Amino acid sequence: MSKETWQTAIQHEIDFWKHYIETKGPEYPGDFENRMSRDTVLQENLHDCLPNKEYAMILDVGAGPMTVLGKRHPIKGRSLMITAVDPLAEHYAKIMADNNVIPPVTTEFAEAEDLQTKFKSETFDLVYCQNALDHSYDPIKGIEQMIVVVIKSGWVVLCMKTMRLRTNAIRICTNGIFAKKMDNS
Repeated sequence: MSKETWQTAIQHEIDFWKHYIETKGPEYPGDFENRMSRDTVLQENLHDCLPNKEYAMILDVGAGPMTVLGKRHPIKGRSLMITAVDPLAEHYAKIMADNNVIPPVTTEFAEAEDLQTKFKSETFDLVYCQNALDHSYDPIKGIEQMIVVVIKSGWVVLCMKTMRLRTNAIRICTNGIFAKKMDNS
């Protein structure tokens, strides 16, 4: 789709998140609390994507107003440095401010299709994208940009939740040796 067509369709996404923030997402039990918690451990299916070092640099692409990723490293004494980006970040910032909600990780403006203008090549150990590429105007370019900003031995993880709340994910190790399809029911 063209960027112009995409821009005409974003109001639905803004309205969804406005309702979610105002009501704290009762349609998704526990989700709001998990997103707001600094103490939630990173999702288990991402543990083996983390580098064996003191900290991991993670980029959440299309994060919405607050990342779904757990903020705590599974290994005590190690840390996660999460950067969350979304092309609607400015809209989300206003919604959050209007509702006095301060997330543990502030979502910054960036389009998936243009990550390289915001980040240097090979910056992140893990690039994560959940339910966002289907909202982008050029998903292939978005994936290409994710591969550019992840380190050579890093991971790009693409997830799509279906209506049955089943997660289908593709994990790509950027050294080209390993690709795995995950199916988490």
